[in-house]
Amino acid sequence: MTQQGPSLACCHRLTLELDSGTEAECTVSPVLATIISHFSDEETWTLKDLSAKMQVTTSVLEKRMSFWVNTGLVRLDGPGMYVLDEDGHEKAHQGNTTAAVADPDADREEELADSAQQQKLEELETCWMYIQGMLNNAGALPVDKMREMLDMFVDGGFDGTDKDLQQFLDTKVTEGIVSRSGAEYSLVAGDDGSDDSD
Repeated sequence: MTQQGPSLACCHRLTLELDSGTEAECTVSPVLATIISHFSDEETWTLKDLSAKMQVTTSVLEKRMSFWVNTGLVRLDGPGMYVLDEDGHEKAHQGNTTAAVADPDADREEELADSAQQQKLEELETCWMYIQGMLNNAGALPVDKMREMLDMFVDGGFDGTDKDLQQFLDTKVTEGIVSRSGAEYSLVAGDDGSDDSD
């Protein structure tokens, strides 16, 4: 499979030349164009590998992959495994020469949402020292109490919501640094949350 076509500001018009000699025309966002271009290099990708290659989160990539799966050009071959399937595309579009079109605004909205979420996580990571201190001193605390204390200690106040803080703390639970009992969080015994790998 090869691709060609000029790029537009918000979308790419692609002509995909399939191995069978037929062509498939698509108007897609830059993210979708990048995804399918990687299938020119390798016919099989895991969600994790392609996510790392493109430097996007697996959740965003998985949503974008659904476009190519729906066109029949790529098929899901087990959990998180995508395979180029030119025969599937031809079967799905027998005699149909209409172009596949994806909404470029949908990609932009998801990228902005993902970027905003990433920014919140980074801001919360900067508060981690304060959170550790609170949990060291108080033992166990509920989210709302921690948020109130962060409002007092963080320069400019804490800009997140209880939900943001709870999601952040839940990632620390997954990492084994914090434990949760009911509505309260505490540091795991013997773990001060610092990285001793130096």
